[in-house]
Amino acid sequence: MKITVITPCFNPGKYLRPMLESVAANAAFVAKHVVMDGGSTDGTVDVLKAWAAEHPWFEFVSERDGGQSDACRKALERVETEYFFWLNADDVMCEGALERLSAACGAG
Repeated sequence: MKITVITPCFNPGKYLRPMLESVAANAAFVAKHVVMDGGSTDGTVDVLKAWAAEHPWFEFVSERDGGQSDACRKALERVETEYFFWLNADDVMCEGALERLSAACGAG
């Protein structure tokens, strides 16, 4: 089973790349990773563009929004899988997390 990961962010700085790498470590179970960026000005957009060029299951939008809840709402509109995983930009996903989630949902 594939799962969509959603991530709201705004100027996540040094936390962005570790978060992206943690999702990539679970890529076998990722249908899509959607990052909704609130118009960051700290170099985030450049990192997201480079990441998108290398990971076909990754997409992002960078535009002003109404905060984290609005960004999550927009990300949820892009979810096409039965399950999703919300990961904040300053968090990391443990390796094997999506595999365990998939198994818990009865599709592992």
